[in-house]
Amino acid sequence: MPGATLWTRTSEGGDFRILPDGCMDLLLSDDELIVAGPDSRAWIGTAEPGTEFAGIRFAPGMAPRFLGVPARELLNQRVSLGDLWSPSRSRRLADQVRSADVPALALEQMVADLTEEPADRLITQVLRAVRDGVLRGGSRMLRGSPRANETRDGVGLRAGRTPTVSGTPARRPDGGAAMLEDGAGVLSLASSVGLSERQLHRRCLDAFGYGPKMLDRVLHLNVALDHARTGLALAEVAARFGYADQAHFTRDVKALTGLPPRLLLS
Repeated sequence: MPGATLWTRTSEGGDFRILPDGCMDLLLSDDELIVAGPDSRAWIGTAEPGTEFAGIRFAPGMAPRFLGVPARELLNQRVSLGDLWSPSRSRRLADQVRSADVPALALEQMVADLTEEPADRLITQVLRAVRDGVLRGGSRMLRGSPRANETRDGVGLRAGRTPTVSGTPARRPDGGAAMLEDGAGVLSLASSVGLSERQLHRRCLDAFGYGPKMLDRVLHLNVALDHARTGLALAEVAARFGYADQAHFTRDVKALTGLPPRLLLS
């Protein structure tokens, strides 16, 4: 279905670090269906070697319409699907997935069958504004592309959708982050969708788990890290993606992931 990606993984064992990316997951682990809410900081977990995971990765803003629960209520949470739905409904769906010859495919089919509503127009507009750099002065563009990431030595991303960048914007003299700090970008977005800033913030909390500034911060951080993984110097990454300088980029990476960028990337 549009806006969702099926992924599977067999754990190598040990600790893992899941970076915030604006997405939510419905996970099948140990025969239980778990909802992983949006993260505003890295989620640290551990798994035994050979532990099998399957999940549906929902793109930002897509999971609440399937779950029937505002994303804000699941921020930084991992909860059983049975805690969100009626016990009989969640048990019936879990039994359906567990009894299938290929549980991962059954999980995917279950989500596709139960998700019929089109994406909320506001979600589309907010993500387009982030992609087009409205919140950062219109100087950079984001694109979404599926990707599975390995987790090694306690550092990594969960599999699924991560934004990537097209284009190489020049650095703004005042720094793209200034647009976020003074609120000009948020005001422009709110005006374009016919809402007040407070109404836009509330709607974004329901859809994404956090407001438009935080959504922009998280998505651009993943873009910057993707480019840093190619070997691009951190100072150049900071200059290209709206950070005041390398120190600003380093602080943001550490705040959201718990590690400085050099250690994270190693």
